[in-house]
Amino acid sequence: MINNHSQQQADEYRNDESEISTENDVLNEEANVAIAANGSIAQPSSRVTLFNRFSGIIYCLLSAFLFTVPMFIIKQLKVDLFDALLPRFILQVIIFPIYLKIKGQNILNGTKQMHFLVFMTCVFATLGYIAFFVGYNYLPLPDLTTIRYSQVIWTAIAGMILFRQKPTVPLVIGIILTVTGIILVAQPTFLFNTKQQHTQITYNTTTNITLIKPHISYHLVGFTLALLCSIFQSINVLINKKIYSTYKIQHVYILLMFSIQFLIVLIINLLYKYFVKHFLLSTFLTWQYLVSSVVCLLTGVSSILILMSIKREHPSVFTVVQTSDILFAMLLQNIFTKVKSNLFVLLGSSLVLISIFLVAGHKLYLDRKKAQPMTVENKHKT
Repeated sequence: MINNHSQQQADEYRNDESEISTENDVLNEEANVAIAANGSIAQPSSRVTLFNRFSGIIYCLLSAFLFTVPMFIIKQLKVDLFDALLPRFILQVIIFPIYLKIKGQNILNGTKQMHFLVFMTCVFATLGYIAFFVGYNYLPLPDLTTIRYSQVIWTAIAGMILFRQKPTVPLVIGIILTVTGIILVAQPTFLFNTKQQHTQITYNTTTNITLIKPHISYHLVGFTLALLCSIFQSINVLINKKIYSTYKIQHVYILLMFSIQFLIVLIINLLYKYFVKHFLLSTFLTWQYLVSSVVCLLTGVSSILILMSIKREHPSVFTVVQTSDILFAMLLQNIFTKVKSNLFVLLGSSLVLISIFLVAGHKLYLDRKKAQPMTVENKHKT
């Protein structure tokens, strides 16, 4: 989720670690690791080393799981995601200023350009969140997540244009695979003619009515929103690259600004539903809403785990492992609901995953290749 989330954190890590190029929707900075090997009991050192080596991957997998599962549960409970997110963002708006105060950070410090860039990155992060959560009303979670992760390719293309990076063979192949995968997931009517494309059962969280709508227009709206989400997140990543490469800034400040913006959106949405749609506030007293709001807090834990993962893993490895969101979404949908992914969706998702593996894997190879001469040089000096 967008989580979102994670693009801002991953970008900070890349710039801090010798400005590695950006690829891949965000919470609490104070998640420093304390993986303790308790010395009193003789534990085999190989086990501790093994856990330390794969801890970044483990945290990333847990993060993906704790983001996807709440989204799925809330949809099954038929609660509006925007309502369920209210407690989380209220909590963030309270906690982040306290944290910055304790750390002695003055949010008014910095140039006008820095504050403008922070404002814009939060705007695009907010737009990405809105597109993702609204899109979830129109598309199954696996389809939505697959199209959303195409942002890795769009970010690479934008970075190639803006930062004059030369196109590589893996990137070109990745673009072709991603576009093909998105077409297979979206299944436009001028190319596909399957029974699944005629109708779709949906639940309108505003009117509390289950509807059967024509799948053609409904699917198109969801696809457009998912694609917009990926584009907004790509722009967000590029602005973050500019911020972190130019200014020394605590990303908790960015998260605070983002939380304030998104909380305003949630409040406006609530007021609109109350005065225009005659939304009943008693909905907040139901057990479904209580469970949904508590489950939504798990996405905050997911964001902490994302940060812990980024601090331990190479950005390319992190990007690849994070796409496990797609697999979790597919498993949940196909096991627990009547909506099953057809062969085209499975194939399309596989192609998008392969493209991300290609681009991220090639980046990992180049970074390690660059690091080897430096290691040899340091050995000679010592």
